[in-house]
Amino acid sequence: MGLNDQSLGVVSAIDEITNEIPQSIHTNSVIVKETNSEDNLAVQLSRADSFASTSPTSPKTLEGFKHGRNSFSTDTSSDTTLKSSLAGPSKMSDSSKLHKKRNRSINKSNWLDVKRKSLVNLGEAHISRSGKQQMGKKIRGPCKSKCRLKCYEKFSMVTRQEIFKTFWNLGDHSDQWSFIASHMKQIWKKQWSEESKKLNVYKFFLPVFSDDGNEQVMVCKTMFKNTLSVSNTFIQSAMEKYDTEMGVCTKDMRGCHKNHPIVKNSAMKDTVIQHVKSFASKESPSTHKDSNKLYLDSDMTFKKMYDQYVLRCKELNLTDNIANLRQYKDIVDKELNVVFHVPE
Repeated sequence: MGLNDQSLGVVSAIDEITNEIPQSIHTNSVIVKETNSEDNLAVQLSRADSFASTSPTSPKTLEGFKHGRNSFSTDTSSDTTLKSSLAGPSKMSDSSKLHKKRNRSINKSNWLDVKRKSLVNLGEAHISRSGKQQMGKKIRGPCKSKCRLKCYEKFSMVTRQEIFKTFWNLGDHSDQWSFIASHMKQIWKKQWSEESKKLNVYKFFLPVFSDDGNEQVMVCKTMFKNTLSVSNTFIQSAMEKYDTEMGVCTKDMRGCHKNHPIVKNSAMKDTVIQHVKSFASKESPSTHKDSNKLYLDSDMTFKKMYDQYVLRCKELNLTDNIANLRQYKDIVDKELNVVFHVPE
């Protein structure tokens, strides 16, 4: 009987321990859950404080953070406010941006070749077409002391600098030719031999600016070239271009030619305008009621219009007056106010 009592006691003790284990596990899990919820609440409170200091959120949004996920998710207005504050300022659609603006008209003064030519005519530094840096014009030294006319004694450096600036500030090649030709004088030789082919010689003069007027002083060719910083070719061209009757040089025609395969004319312009007007125009938007604008379909582009224009001209046998794409756009931008309509 003693052994049985001991065995019964052991069994009852095991049953008590077995019953207590699930309860302890449940209690520990509850403690862990409560600890995790407290940690999550602390994290949410810290996030709410950081958002309050960095973004202009509403009080309801912060209150939703502090009261846990359920209360925050039920407040849709605070959720929207938070998303808008995080996303930054909303980009409101401007009605003026719904329509494409017309292309800029041609401004030849902004062309690189025109700017380069202007710098060349002003004697300033520039970059050539080949990409090489070209130095600007600088006044050179006077003639040597062996000069028969002693030009170096007639003009100071200040006077020569003033003449140099006056010449290059003309900024036009024809005017510069006229300046050179007007300060030269052709003199026929009284005696000449068969060995010398020159029948005449030229005398050179430089102006002296004064209150009484400009006075011309004869100088040697070296002094003349170095003061104006020009070459023999420049002087030779001025002599050839000078018209003695008119007293001016002919217009600078360098680079001008008639080898233009396609030239804009009135017939070409009329065909382009008629073709553009043949497209079905859209009604002007309510915010942009302008009778001067021609609203076309948003799917249309200049390239598509031009392709249809070429096909139409070939059908009508107008191949002699077909404009290229650039001429087509130039005529449309200058003569018409075309807008590609974008629906709101």
